[in-house]
Amino acid sequence: MGISCLPYLFIQIPLIDGHPGEGPQAALAGALCCAVGFVAYSAYQIFFPELQKKKMADARYKLARARAVQKVEKAGRFSLGLV
Repeated sequence: MGISCLPYLFIQIPLIDGHPGEGPQAALAGALCCAVGFVAYSAYQIFFPELQKKKMADARYKLARARAVQKVEKAGRFSLGLV
């Protein structure tokens, strides 16, 4: 999350320092940073899909576990707390 804020900082720092003439150059630097980040993230998604598959499997496991706990809780309420 913090890394995605860097392009905005490139734009804002010259304006905060009181150098509005450097604004367009800072905007260009921010745009280039965004483009590099986009290409890097796209390459990550393409070249490392096994990491994404592991994250998806973990998410499915957590969802299944949460649903099982909900069913047990619902069954406990249904049986008046005997479970």
